Parts: sequence; C-alpha cells; structure tokens
Amino acid sequence: MSEEFATAVNVNIRVRVTLSAIKRAVCLRHGVAAREIESPERTWRLAYPRMIAMTLSRELTSNSLTAIGERYHRDHTTVLHAIRRVAELRAEQPEIDARYDELKMALCVSQDGPVQ
Repeated sequence: MSEEFATAVNVNIRVRVTLSAIKRAVCLRHGVAAREIESPERTWRLAYPRMIAMTLSRELTSNSLTAIGERYHRDHTTVLHAIRRVAELRAEQPEIDARYDELKMALCVSQDGPVQ
C-alpha cells in the first residue's frame, strides 16, 4: 500500500465517487468499452475488469450489491463473488494489489477535493 493511500485512509477522507465514474475509470485502465464490461461474455479480458469495478463500487459507494449488480447486468451474488475473488487475487499477487490501490486513489481524487 502506498504511503499516500495509507495517509488518506488514516485520516478518514471520503469522496463522492459514482458508479459511472468507477466504470469509466476501470474501462479506461483496462482498455475495454463500457458495453463490453456489461456484456454476458465471461472471458478474463472482460471478467477481470468487471470484478475490479464491482469491488471498487462496493468499497467506494454506499450502493447495495443488487444496485451494483444491476449496473453490470449481473445478480447480487455475482458481485459478492467478484469481491471475494478480487480479495484473493490481491492477497496472492502484489502487482494486482498495487494496481488496485492506484486505481482506487485515482478515483478518490476529485477536482473539488475530498469530502471530509
């Protein structure tokens, strides 16, 4: 975990992050289109960014699992599976953990500044 991220977490900085902003950022970072990430296709090229987006959505918003799932045309249990799978991947692979933290930090920086 980067020092900046740790500092942000320690001072309980909260920002307003929308599901749309998360989807855009993840799609941009992984080189996929929003319509692709919402598709029923299960290839790793699409499933992985979809799982990342669902996990970030749960972590950074107050939306329910059902609301997040609907955004990606999935069931709430799929969102729960994604959250668990991303946690496993982050624990097993430091590079995935670092990229996840970088994306999270990028989303937490808003033009208007953090919401305290």
